[in-house]
Formats: sequence, C-alpha cells, structure tokens
Amino acid sequence: MGKLNSSYDVDIYNRQLHPEEKTLAQQIAAKSGGTYTAAQVEDQMRIMGATVNGTVENGAPDTLIGQKPTDAGAGWLSAGLTADGKPILTQTNAAVDPQLQAYIVNNYASAAPGAVPSIVSGYTASPTQPQIGPQYGTNGLNAGTMCPKGDCGMAYKTPSQQQVADTAGFGATQLDRASAMATALAAAGLPIPYVSVPAEAVAVWASAGSWFLNGVQQAASPNFGGYTVSNGISQVTGAITARYPIAAPIFNEFGNTTSNSGAAQNAQDWINTQWGILKGKFQ
Repeated sequence: MGKLNSSYDVDIYNRQLHPEEKTLAQQIAAKSGGTYTAAQVEDQMRIMGATVNGTVENGAPDTLIGQKPTDAGAGWLSAGLTADGKPILTQTNAAVDPQLQAYIVNNYASAAPGAVPSIVSGYTASPTQPQIGPQYGTNGLNAGTMCPKGDCGMAYKTPSQQQVADTAGFGATQLDRASAMATALAAAGLPIPYVSVPAEAVAVWASAGSWFLNGVQQAASPNFGGYTVSNGISQVTGAITARYPIAAPIFNEFGNTTSNSGAAQNAQDWINTQWGILKGKFQ
C-alpha cells in the first residue's frame, strides 16, 4: 500500500469542538441551574450539526489519520497505525439525548447575553431513532429497558412501517461505517482491535448486512428517488474507495453527508415526482 495522500491527513468531519464551543457549553450548563453539566452539554454538541463561521459541520464521529485530537474532552479509540506509521484514531460519541439537545438548540443564543461566541450561529439536533419492541405500560415497570427515559410513546403498539424503515436505514448506515473502518484497517494491514475475525471479512459481512437492511428499508417504506440518489452517490464513493481503501471512512462519511444535503433531497423529490407520473400512465 502506497503512502496516503497528504490531503487525507486533515480533519474533514469537523465535530471536534472548537474552544469557543467549550465556553458556550459552560454557559449553557450554568443557565440550566445544575440540570446539566458542561461535560454533558459538550457530549451532545459533538453529535449535533453546527454552523460555525458560516460552515455547516455535521455530527459524524471523527477519524484522524496522522493527527492529534484538538478536542481532548472527546473519547478516542486507537485503531493502530497505517502502513507508513501514522496513528489512526476514531472518535467515540455519547448516546443521543433529545431533551438536552432541544435545550441546547433553544438556549445557546441566550445562555450568556453579549458573550455568546460569534463563530456559532446555529445548532441542529441529531435525528432520533425509533425505539421498537414491547413496552410495559405507563406505570414505569421495565420502561427503561428499551427506553432509558421511559418516553418512547409506543406502549402496547406494534412499530409502524415507517419506524421499521427508519430503524433499518439507521442500521445500514452504522454497518456502512463499520465496513469502511474495516476496509481502512485491512488496507493498512492492521487487525480490528479486540476482534479475532480478519478485517477483510468484517468489511464484507458488514457490507452485506447493510445491503440487506437497505432492502428492508425499501420494502417497509419505498422511496425510489432516495434509493436512486443514495445508490448513485455510493457508486461514486465506492469507486474512489477502491482506489484509496485506507481512506474509506472519510469517503463513507462524505457520501452520507452528500446524501443528506439539500441538493440530494431536491433530486430525490424530482425523481419521485417523475416516477409517480410514469406509474400513473400505466395504471
């Protein structure tokens, strides 16, 4: 494996916190009157979208190749070294706390009047995933088993098709990330930490699992436009990854971000409209 192009040694995911955001986290925590700590606020900020200096930064976990973290408060997992000796670090994020994220969105601009860091102009809450499975009523009995906050709102109900689709889509995304990381480790000639299965095998099985869950998602909630656009983006990023496998996590997250962009959504809507018109002609 040749040396990784130096352009890939930069942090393109951008959800390490900026120093100004750490100050803002302290201000938000102080405004909560003890409900939240600055560390809890920081953990949620890292997985939220943010507009910083006019640039939108997504909440994807960071992967660093040949770099030291600038956000020491984040969790980091070592994935070994590249073939040319560069350290690989991947960020470990906290679980989504919808209530705290809503508090951040509603209060970041007024946490400290006149002292809010000017580089931050907005936060976007992380998408929440549906909690599925049997719930045990509103009396709190075992409610925390599937829903830690006991507020899933699905007691005695079977998950809807859309909830199944959303859950399958979320699972496919996570398997894509696992496959990309395994691909990078395999390209670097490194094993997956604490796992005896070869990285190449993990990449193949994770990719197969993602393909299966994407099928479940389409079966539960067909979205021809979304599938077409995301598949097209996957084909492009897949071709680039085949050439630079060690940077697979970077290209995977770039593809995810692009698929969720406004331009991609407009393309999906247009394709779905044309598909609807075409189907109508044959009905």
